[in-house]
Amino acid sequence: MTATDANGATGTRNYTLSIGAALSTTQAVASSSLTAGVAATAFTPVTASGGSTPYSYGISPALPAGLSFNTSTGRSAARRAPPARARPTR
Repeated sequence: MTATDANGATGTRNYTLSIGAALSTTQAVASSSLTAGVAATAFTPVTASGGSTPYSYGISPALPAGLSFNTSTGRSAARRAPPARARPTR
């Protein structure tokens, strides 16, 4: 780089600028259907690469009860809901 003052005097120094790869996302799972009360295998719908790690993930709107989302990995999971209790009718 070179700096020049009002009188035309200059000074030069070497400078290295590194530009990393841009953040890129990939849709790993296009869509998923879950059944209430049935355990589901965890999945990661979107993956990231490039940019600067660590990555963080977000989801909106919030997931319903029984589903979880890991903001560090982007992984979604479902835990099995307890079976519905049958109520006798009189």
